[in-house]
Amino acid sequence: MQSKGWIRFVAICLAIASIWQLSFTLVTRLQEKKAAKYAQEQALQFVESNNVAADVREFVQDSVAAVRNRAYVDSISNEKVFLGYSYKSVKEKEINLGLDLKGGMNVMLQVQLEDLVKALSGNSSDPDFVAALAQAKANNTASSADFIGLFEQAWEQVAPQRRLAEIFATYELRDKVANDATNAQVISVIRQEAKSAVDNSFNVLRNRIDRFGVTQPNIQQVGNSGKILIELPGVKDPERVRKLLQGTASLEFWPTYQGNEVDLYAVDARVAEILGNLSDSTAVANPLFRVFSPSGWNNACLGFAAGVDTVTVNQYLAMAADVLPAGFRGMWSVKPTDLVKGNNLYELVAIKSTSRDGKAPLDGGVVTDARVNFNGAQQGGNGAPSVSISASRLPSSWTVWCIPILP
Repeated sequence: MQSKGWIRFVAICLAIASIWQLSFTLVTRLQEKKAAKYAQEQALQFVESNNVAADVREFVQDSVAAVRNRAYVDSISNEKVFLGYSYKSVKEKEINLGLDLKGGMNVMLQVQLEDLVKALSGNSSDPDFVAALAQAKANNTASSADFIGLFEQAWEQVAPQRRLAEIFATYELRDKVANDATNAQVISVIRQEAKSAVDNSFNVLRNRIDRFGVTQPNIQQVGNSGKILIELPGVKDPERVRKLLQGTASLEFWPTYQGNEVDLYAVDARVAEILGNLSDSTAVANPLFRVFSPSGWNNACLGFAAGVDTVTVNQYLAMAADVLPAGFRGMWSVKPTDLVKGNNLYELVAIKSTSRDGKAPLDGGVVTDARVNFNGAQQGGNGAPSVSISASRLPSSWTVWCIPILP
């Protein structure tokens, strides 16, 4: 009798645990249905209010519905939807169906270890080094061995009597590679640098995926190959993910326009005029301000938009290029802003691009020193960390405003 009671108790506990786990999936499905219903209503309202032609009506309605669905999901990601849990947290706790059942996106990324080895050498043009690197690259296409090992083998074949320290005893590696270091010691340093580079890339990709909001992603390194496998179940916008993963980070210094130098109302009027000419109706009112909120500030931050609407804002800015200042480029912040209340709102920064090649006038090469400081609470600060940099060739008239932005 006692054993039956214990079995019954365990069964009840398992049932409760199963119901608890399933509840997150049920709540997620409920919120997704709400998002789909909202998106369909908005899409129908759009095609009806703009008198979209019958031959493209279904396509336009589906496109608008997809955009509005993402907007709805983005807007509730941090809202409490179930027992104090936000939608994002609930989504993360739902039953993992994986790519086989849920579909999604599978990506294999390769860290270019060849470029890393070349950079560690100070971009050496030594003939033996160039030949060994080329041979390792050729062998890498037909071998499962790691690239550093292939480079070591190639060097032993190309220059068996020479020391790698001749190539890698550079200024950057002065504390790691001595002039009399053995080849094994140099290879060990290169492996450590390669591992560090792959680990950094892995962490950057994981942070970017977390920002995108994909639930239950699988990201892992594939041995010592420098490859990173990413599986994103349920992704419905692969192009957006692709751009997010492929973007590169760099430090650049740009001059900016002030808010009073960019007439957003002229942009809105120009876009409304163009959209009115493209449709059968002239009832396209304030198209820009429907998806973009001006900041009203006299600095480089023009305003804010939900992540899902940034592409639309970019399109509108391109349409109204003739009423924007010369050289204007709008760039979006990498992370949602904390300057205003709202979920997943990104800052639009007014960049001034005046160079012929469209590149930043100054980059990270001008930085001579960088260090982390903390605003001391005892001096009235909030104790938050900040980065202090020293730079050469930075115009004295510039006020540096630091913000991570997307290219």
